[in-house]
Amino acid sequence: MNTALIVEDLRKTFGQQSVLYADDIAKLIGSDHRVVKSLEAHHAIPLPTMKIGNKTCVSIYAVASWLASSDKPAPSTAKTSVKRLKMPARARASLGRSLLSLRTQIDFLEAVHLELLLSTAEHDDEGKVEQTKPKKVAPTSV
Repeated sequence: MNTALIVEDLRKTFGQQSVLYADDIAKLIGSDHRVVKSLEAHHAIPLPTMKIGNKTCVSIYAVASWLASSDKPAPSTAKTSVKRLKMPARARASLGRSLLSLRTQIDFLEAVHLELLLSTAEHDDEGKVEQTKPKKVAPTSV
């Protein structure tokens, strides 16, 4: 593919920029800018990068030549180590035991809640002065 045609197409897309930032490259490859920044942080972008201020960028010509090349992208220079996951020191509790434990905790909390309600009700009864109403007595027939 012709590099000049690709540069022309990139200029139509990104204007007269000489460099492309992470957002631009993400738009170009159809990805998210965080992915591009992550690749850059791991030195996995197969293009020469440069810093302008605090931002990392790539020359538009380098991008065009990379897109024009028929070769596959250069292999990543990022560390490609596989971390093995260690098994936990103790076995994970079974779901049945966990649910039974949760049920026991709920029952306990309900009992505490009930006791609090009863003690609050008794306390309220002690503080009030009882007013006695006369009881109605049914008439007796003689």
